[in-house]
Amino acid sequence: MSKREDDTPLQNTQSLPRQPSPAPRDSNIKQFMRDWVANIKIPPFETWRKPVKQALAMIIASIMTLSDSCRNSIGQGSLLCAIVIVFFFPARTFGVVFEDVIYGTLGALIASLYSLLGIFCANLARDPNIAYPVQPKSSGVLIVFLFIGVYVMTIIRFSVPRANFACIHAAIIFAFTLTDASLTPGFHPSLVWQFLIPVTVGAGISLAVSAIIWPDDSMTNYMNVFLKGLEGHNTFFKEHSEAFFTVSPASVATTLPSLHDRLQGCMLTLIDCKRAVHRDILYSRLNGSDISKLTKLIKELRPSLYGIGLSQIIKREILQDESAQEEQDALKGAIGELDKVFQPLTEACYNATKEAIERLRPFHGNRPRSILNSILWPFPRIFDVHHYIKKIMGASTNNDVIEEKRTTSTSLKELLTQLAAEADTTMWPLAVQHSLNHHERSLHLFGQYRYQLRHYTQRIVSLLEFVEEIEQTRTRRRFWFPTIKALKKRFFSNKPNESEHHQPEDPLDLTLVRTNTRREALGDLENPTEQASYVLSSSGKLYYRDPDVDPPASRRERFWYTIHKMILWAVSSNSMMGLKTAAGTVLMALPFYIANSAAWYMEWRGNWALIILQIWLSRASGMFIYATVMRLLGTVAGGVLGIVVWEIAQGNPYGLAVVLFIAYAILYYILMTNPNTRMFCILTVVTLTLVAIYTYNYKMGVFPGNSPVWTIAGKRILLVCIGVVAAAILSIIPRPIMARVELRKSLAHTVRDVGRLYGILTSQFLVPEIAMLNPTKEQKKGFRRLTLDLRRQIAEERTYMHLSSYEPPLRGRFPAERYKAVLETVDSMADLVAGMGYILEDIRPSWRQQMANTLQRERLDYIASIMTTMKLIATTLSAKMALPPYLIGPGDARDRFLQSLNHRLEFSSEDITHPSFLSYSAYIVTSTAFVKELQFLLETAEDLVGVEDPQEWLRKHM
Repeated sequence: MSKREDDTPLQNTQSLPRQPSPAPRDSNIKQFMRDWVANIKIPPFETWRKPVKQALAMIIASIMTLSDSCRNSIGQGSLLCAIVIVFFFPARTFGVVFEDVIYGTLGALIASLYSLLGIFCANLARDPNIAYPVQPKSSGVLIVFLFIGVYVMTIIRFSVPRANFACIHAAIIFAFTLTDASLTPGFHPSLVWQFLIPVTVGAGISLAVSAIIWPDDSMTNYMNVFLKGLEGHNTFFKEHSEAFFTVSPASVATTLPSLHDRLQGCMLTLIDCKRAVHRDILYSRLNGSDISKLTKLIKELRPSLYGIGLSQIIKREILQDESAQEEQDALKGAIGELDKVFQPLTEACYNATKEAIERLRPFHGNRPRSILNSILWPFPRIFDVHHYIKKIMGASTNNDVIEEKRTTSTSLKELLTQLAAEADTTMWPLAVQHSLNHHERSLHLFGQYRYQLRHYTQRIVSLLEFVEEIEQTRTRRRFWFPTIKALKKRFFSNKPNESEHHQPEDPLDLTLVRTNTRREALGDLENPTEQASYVLSSSGKLYYRDPDVDPPASRRERFWYTIHKMILWAVSSNSMMGLKTAAGTVLMALPFYIANSAAWYMEWRGNWALIILQIWLSRASGMFIYATVMRLLGTVAGGVLGIVVWEIAQGNPYGLAVVLFIAYAILYYILMTNPNTRMFCILTVVTLTLVAIYTYNYKMGVFPGNSPVWTIAGKRILLVCIGVVAAAILSIIPRPIMARVELRKSLAHTVRDVGRLYGILTSQFLVPEIAMLNPTKEQKKGFRRLTLDLRRQIAEERTYMHLSSYEPPLRGRFPAERYKAVLETVDSMADLVAGMGYILEDIRPSWRQQMANTLQRERLDYIASIMTTMKLIATTLSAKMALPPYLIGPGDARDRFLQSLNHRLEFSSEDITHPSFLSYSAYIVTSTAFVKELQFLLETAEDLVGVEDPQEWLRKHM
């Protein structure tokens, strides 16, 4: 018995492998599920804060439609409360939202008054003896008013970027009032008010949510960007200063594009954050003028840091030059001696900047919030007694620390003065030795680095002095209101709006910065803004220079000149966009004005097709196919999601609000974390809102009929798709605007502008009379403004470069690598010419005059060759012309000029010790790098446009 019992398990174990067991598979699946759940990481609350805030604004507006009392108070157009919030985007700072609310409400009010006039005139044209309100005469009047209103609105929208929100709300008002009036007998102003009221209510909700629910502090946003940028600058300074005094040629592999990327990274964002601060109501220790000063200080650090990085590049080129062994040995020895002199100053600057960052953190704005603090906002801030006790108890300690740190700027000044004397003692003998040995590159390299280090130290001293000043004067937080000057500059300036608006016509929001460098014709090289493009007529009036005709002299000629300008304006891009939009809107609105179709078109709410057409019609550039597909997919996804939301809630308003809130939060989270899905998410939100709210209104009897949800969703999807497709078709008429073409024209425009800046600078070395004049304050401001315009043009060109990747290669492959090289080269040239402008301010007039009188003809030939090359590159890129077969390149012109300079000019010890020698050396190094970049740009342009070949003609005619 025992034996059989012992045999049984043996037999069972032997038979186990013959039968497959599901146990291991089940355990693997369970383990996989456990691992998958463990790997799911919920994003931090800060990532969800803005999507939830936007979803709260949307759900508040939706509840006003779901609530009978609110809907009856607002009117039948209560759905517009939620729609306008999609465009207001209340998750931004209060000042930005407030500005958009002002513009949007003003635009809606003007459109409402205009619509009232149109409805009144249409009612006068209506025959009172005919009962049916849709009549040919009244319809004709409404069509005329609709066409004119949309035409003017579109021109304003594309001509004045900051009026975008005003035009969006005007489009919504036009689409409802001037169409519904066709079926409304008599003159009833309430028809307009029922659409104006929800627009203003939606604006109020956006403003309230932006100010009350987790408000975004513009000061906090600015200080985040500022401190991050200052830390990046400090790290850059340390890395490149240490690399400069390293004799290894493979130290820091820096290039001019990498210099730009590291130093320019957050500068445009910082400027836009500064503008947001200026138009916001602040509760902070700092005000708008303090922020302007901080922005100016960090912007002044950039040229010096760029020069230090350029010094590292030039040093590496010398050490890698196999034909300059003697110069390399001398350079390595000089670096070892100068390292001992400059190392204390570089360390002091690095530590002082770190200290300034820590001292600026108390001015950061609002303290960082914990998750619980954020969720329970604002009560933890109201009852945060522990914070105030800690603040009072630690006040004396903080004051002692501040007193201890106030000597930093003074000590840094003293160290700079002390090391300047030591550097003179060490550097001048080395400089004279390099000059005698004709090592001009090393000679100017030392001058370049010392000049940039001195200026960087002076800027750090200015930063520390400002920090000490605000520590004394800005001891407590208080309210700061926007100044009248800032408001006038904001609302009455003619400059384009560079704020961080989320605008519907922007096909892809690639960065935080919205670049609106809108030019009438990017490829127009005879830009009327150039002073040389004007000619003085006999009457003393300036006219645009036209090679076909002379300036008008008689009344008849002036009359026809005015007619000519009117025709040019009528065929301009903005006017044509207005004409296309108005014509398309009227064609799609025709069923409202025809008696047989007005009723069913009204029942279908065809107004939404008009709204989508007006909002999404834009200049097609780049990702036209991608944008259209994403909009259509977003529309379909919104309709399907609306059906799902309705089926989940089953018409329960509370359940519908909860499910809508969850859907809004998820969609806005996707929108903010993945900019490529921006158009998809916006159309999904719009269509979802239309389907859910319209279905609820039909169920509650607000609208006649009882259609099922899929029928309503199908109608909404169809109407939105019609608007999207119509906008896409009109955008490509008469021809689509390609991003690669706009990129080429814009690059030509930028090269021309860089040439203009270079001509302005070099004129001070060509004309002795100009050389003796110091630049005025207005000239300096104008030069900085031109360089900032270049930065924004190049930022727009980077957008075009990105958009070109979405264009299908129908006619051939796009040479993206070559255009990328051109873009990076032009970017570096813009940085270098800006650096030359900063350096030129420190060269004394007497030294400039001496340079202008030395080798004047050779210098003129050299500069003329460079400017001619830039003009040729700009012209050939714009017109797609080939370069001439015979051309003196900038590199050859530079070599010829240096050869003449070396034979006829030698530096004496007095020249080397001259106060302007350091700035002169920095200018020489920067201008040499500029010429090298121009030579590379010329070679790349040859690959793109080609070179004329006279021998080809000879071969064909042999």
